[in-house]
Amino acid sequence: WDFKDPEDGSPLDQLITTEFTGILRYAFQERFVSGEFERISLGTEWPIVTGTATWGLPGVLGSQYNYLRSTLDAEDVARIGLVGRVEWLAQAGKYWGSAPYPLMEVVAASGTYFMTPESFNLLNPLELVTDEWVKASVEWHLEGFFLNHIPLLRRIGLREVAGVKSIVGSWDAKHEGLVALRDGTNGISAPYTECSLGIENIFRFLRIDAVWRTDREFGTADSWGIRIGFAAEI
Repeated sequence: WDFKDPEDGSPLDQLITTEFTGILRYAFQERFVSGEFERISLGTEWPIVTGTATWGLPGVLGSQYNYLRSTLDAEDVARIGLVGRVEWLAQAGKYWGSAPYPLMEVVAASGTYFMTPESFNLLNPLELVTDEWVKASVEWHLEGFFLNHIPLLRRIGLREVAGVKSIVGSWDAKHEGLVALRDGTNGISAPYTECSLGIENIFRFLRIDAVWRTDREFGTADSWGIRIGFAAEI
């Protein structure tokens, strides 16, 4: 990354931070199978909630910045009868204090043609940063609810999937007093949303989605794309 001093534009060679992170996870009635060396989760019928707090410790091992990052995450898989299942996850987060933008919440972007669950698939890397945000992702796996009525497609096991990802947040320009934003990087100022429609269980492991971002005119070259994922269905 190209770090620049906000006053004179001179390059900065390094940013130094030391962090301490604490995590608390709550999964009601989660079940496990214990092995000889480890145990494997069988999941739970309830949402899993995780709280995380990360402290930037100024002066420790050369650390330059003093901040606190806290997040609250929730995720679940819900069965909805004959029309498949819904997988969802949500996160709320906030920074206290101040730090350069690379140490704040850089909104995750895939940057490739491969789908990643935690990232936005059409967002450019480093396009958006935020210090206070709420984001959510929902995927509806229809498990052949429509395609199973087409004999050939039923035989090869193709299944439908639809999804929405969105983030809304804010950005305090005070952080830019430490390191100037690079060209093409902006503090988030409006909701960013992606929608997708796809087919999964191709050859039992492939998934192909058409994805589009709602902040640009639909149909333009930079408003949509095709992404590939890996997700096996039984």
